[in-house]
Amino acid sequence: DNDWYMWLDADDVVITPEAIRRAIYNESIDVYGIWIDGGNRWIQHRLWKADKGIRFAGRCHEYPIIDGLRIGQIDDSLITHWADPTPGESSNARNLRILMEEWTEKQTTRTAFYIANTHKDGGRHKESAEWYLRRITMEVGYRDEWLFAILYRARSLRAFGDFRDADA
Repeated sequence: DNDWYMWLDADDVVITPEAIRRAIYNESIDVYGIWIDGGNRWIQHRLWKADKGIRFAGRCHEYPIIDGLRIGQIDDSLITHWADPTPGESSNARNLRILMEEWTEKQTTRTAFYIANTHKDGGRHKESAEWYLRRITMEVGYRDEWLFAILYRARSLRAFGDFRDADA
């Protein structure tokens, strides 16, 4: 059985379907990371074998739980993510509301990181610095997010003029 699931948001466009099609013939990989471009580029696990029982965690910026699976990356893949603003509640306000609800239910490293990012993206640098510090003092968890929290906290501190703590 060679059925695969590919996760897309409503505002995603697959730019390289042929690269993704080629990858599914590799029997040794269960989950693939694919390049996403939404102004910045990052890798996200978006393609996996259907029979692996993958489930999602998180209410906002959800992510698949892929523990123990064989992971690969499609280097020549690309999905564009168009996060155009919509009328009504801004995406920043909506994301912060959802993330704060999630935080009251379960305090995770990822939720803290995304709350900090949402404050940063909304120009609330003092709040983002506080949330990045909260994320830093939690367990390392996702190491890349922990390292970015250190860098982004320093940038947030600089943005509101706290150069001494930023340099420290």
